[in-house]
Amino acid sequence: MRSTLLITFLGLAAAAGCDSTPSREDVLHGERPQVRNIRPDVPNEKATLLVQAETIFLRLDADTSELWSFVSTQGLDGERVKLWEKNGLRVGTVDPVSMAQFMAKLPRTGGSKKLNIGAGREPVVLETTPNLPRAVELRALLGIDRDETIRLPAGRMQLILDVLLSESAILATLTPHHHWVTPTLEPRTPDEKALDGRVFKELALEADLTDDRLLVVAWRAPEPEKVEAPAVDETSDDAGAAGREDTPARLGDVLLTGTRAGRPLQLICVIRVPRQGEALPVGPTRPD
Repeated sequence: MRSTLLITFLGLAAAAGCDSTPSREDVLHGERPQVRNIRPDVPNEKATLLVQAETIFLRLDADTSELWSFVSTQGLDGERVKLWEKNGLRVGTVDPVSMAQFMAKLPRTGGSKKLNIGAGREPVVLETTPNLPRAVELRALLGIDRDETIRLPAGRMQLILDVLLSESAILATLTPHHHWVTPTLEPRTPDEKALDGRVFKELALEADLTDDRLLVVAWRAPEPEKVEAPAVDETSDDAGAAGREDTPARLGDVLLTGTRAGRPLQLICVIRVPRQGEALPVGPTRPD
């Protein structure tokens, strides 16, 4: 059985140089990073395992609810799936037939990028969006009665994918991770720095897969909230601010949303661990 650590950059992060805490409006609307469709495959001479990943770009307001009728929780822990949903993340598994139906029902996309990832002893990076220009404040549900607001310093929000192979099974574990390098006096290798920052071990999700079963991760739109605005004197200076309380972002908002050409986008990531030795298409593609 062989284990490999694949650090998958699936989203957004904070760049250095700002101490102010951003509001949800700052992070998710005014300053969504500009995503890019195409990026070359990243070579990895030490690769011992190949993983296929496709990132699909959709308008932020696209309704994806119908797609999830083709996705199941087979091979996943149902309670952990619900916990991910509360953090703004949809996750499930899908067989090839259902995947074809899923793709056929996709709303008009803004294209996609496909990568063959060589994973091995060193972390492998799959980028979807560049860094955010400031620190991030998140609201994370980490378990029963663990609803926390967390301010994360400059760094990169990503997922860690740990894949364990045997002759008959594939165990993939996804864990959200906000990475920032911790300064030390001693020199360290990239492997030693890979897990710096905040690893959300409480949200680690295991998936029992086969080589033809895919793992799908997507953004889950927030449920509309009905909040009664307090009565405000219309002549008051605070009148325009009624009902505009800042709300921290969720993990899903930070991982799987961005902007391109001034338009906000949501992202869907499809991950497959193919039969090792299978011939794979080379290079990224743009279907739309």
